[in-house]
Amino acid sequence: MKERLIESLKNITIVLLSCTLLLLTLFAIPAPSIEDRPWLAGLLQPVAPLLGLSEAELTQVAQAQSVRDAARPIAVSVMAEGGRHTAMWDRNALDATFERFAPHLRIALDSAGQFAYTSTEQVQAALSDRSVYLRYPAPLPASLIASWLGTSLEAAVGEVDTCILSAAGDTVQLYLLGPNVSYCANTGTEPDLLRTLLQTFLPDGSAFAFETDYDLAPLSLLPGAAPAVPAITASASCDSRYIDALATAMGFNPYGESRYTDDRGNVRFSETGASLEIDPGGKITYRGESRRFTADSDQPEALAETARQLTELIFRDVPGEGRLYLTGFSQEGGTTVCRFNYMLSGIPLCVANDAATITFTENTVTEAVVQVWSFTGTGKTVYPLPIPQAAAMLPKGSALEMGYCINTDLTLSAGWLG
Repeated sequence: MKERLIESLKNITIVLLSCTLLLLTLFAIPAPSIEDRPWLAGLLQPVAPLLGLSEAELTQVAQAQSVRDAARPIAVSVMAEGGRHTAMWDRNALDATFERFAPHLRIALDSAGQFAYTSTEQVQAALSDRSVYLRYPAPLPASLIASWLGTSLEAAVGEVDTCILSAAGDTVQLYLLGPNVSYCANTGTEPDLLRTLLQTFLPDGSAFAFETDYDLAPLSLLPGAAPAVPAITASASCDSRYIDALATAMGFNPYGESRYTDDRGNVRFSETGASLEIDPGGKITYRGESRRFTADSDQPEALAETARQLTELIFRDVPGEGRLYLTGFSQEGGTTVCRFNYMLSGIPLCVANDAATITFTENTVTEAVVQVWSFTGTGKTVYPLPIPQAAAMLPKGSALEMGYCINTDLTLSAGWLG
């Protein structure tokens, strides 16, 4: 009897020591490492207080879903009680910041009540209080932004390029800003959870123009430090290996008789009902009458997603740092055109033509024109004109935005776009 009791005490001691070791291991894990891994956040929710973490915040992280590039903003600005914090011109910072707010935006879009028109003064008041501002590269149907976040928005609010979540009152309000009109609605998002998340960001000195003395467009976002962006170079990545892989992926036989190279060096594939051309500079042109690339329906969400998947297919084997963002969606009769452009660290690449134009007839892709470039960071930094000088050169009320331009030698220069 005595020996059995001793063995039981030994087993209990071993269990306690194991639990202690496990807790010490968890204490050693940095909080950002937990927040960046939804599966780990979900596992640790029950013991969050012991680790000095917010259970509510870990709940949000655990519920976060993967968000496609097309649904990512190019600037995220957080306003908490201590001041403003902004993520822009930095791909990693943008991704990390947006992933933390994506669940809130998803719930807000899904649970938004009736939208009403709102004024510029109301928008600025919301941004000056506890809020998060998310700006996209171009106006898009709000339903597309919602669909890429895994939800839907039935309200007829047209095209928007900015979402704001305001937690100033006893409910979270969702603002949707378009080129000419702004809307606001109450949502089912928990304000205390959003406020807790806002408080985890430290002020960095960034500001909107309306919060400063600059005579710029009110929602021009200004960094807290001297402007600095990554130095980048471009190259055309259409070698023979890429061409073979692309032709195969798009349903063409790379080794058949339908392939030939013309006197300009363009590689062409011509099959019944479809053709593909790749020029030495990386321009790809697909034309088809068959249903080779077809959306499930003629709804905007299905068409835009099919266009995104096609561009993803074309860029699957292209290395580099650039991302394609949907920057235009138009429909006329039975024709739909989706336009994409490059974003480098959340900064637009300004070129004469769109990086990709996907044209649908009904719900079938009949033409795709894509400029394929590979972008590589040099490890250096570009310092554009300081804000006071840039603001002084622009007409009153101009938007101050950063942009890249591509030079003839395929190096990129960065500067302010007026």
